[in-house]
Amino acid sequence: MDVHLFGLFGETPASPTCVLWDGLAYALWLFWLEWTRRANIHWIVPMMSGVPFGFGIIMACLNYTTDAMRRVR
Repeated sequence: MDVHLFGLFGETPASPTCVLWDGLAYALWLFWLEWTRRANIHWIVPMMSGVPFGFGIIMACLNYTTDAMRRVR
């Protein structure tokens, strides 16, 4: 059995691409949240920064599920 750094059974998963998008979503979320937390900005604008955060969480969960199910087979 050939074991690689990122996965088992000789397969290289697509997770580096998913991790890239996940990291970018988290960076966008933090930048957006901190940039808009002033008193003169409407309260919904910082709340809308939860969209990239939710995208990052979903991507992380999908990445974990994909890697975990690939190793079960």
